[in-house]
Amino acid sequence: MQALPNDAETALATAIRCCGSEGFETALFEFMSLATGADNLVIVAFFEGLAPLLLFQSATDPRVFGMFKTTYLGGAYLLDPIHELHLARAPAGV
Repeated sequence: MQALPNDAETALATAIRCCGSEGFETALFEFMSLATGADNLVIVAFFEGLAPLLLFQSATDPRVFGMFKTTYLGGAYLLDPIHELHLARAPAGV
């Protein structure tokens, strides 16, 4: 394991500083990439009776989200277990 402080730790501090401000999503993606090796991040908001709202997306390869709007937002979200948790009003932390 890399000695601290490392790049992921610095990116986490940046994401925390950006909470509630413009740039938080990008800082979160940077942290997630460094801490886990994730190469994409999508943030959607679910609403009762409506299609989800796309809040943020970023990927190292643009093909990752090439059909996201037409496929996922177009109806595949109905099969998403996270959407099911939303409909079931799952308690926080689940």
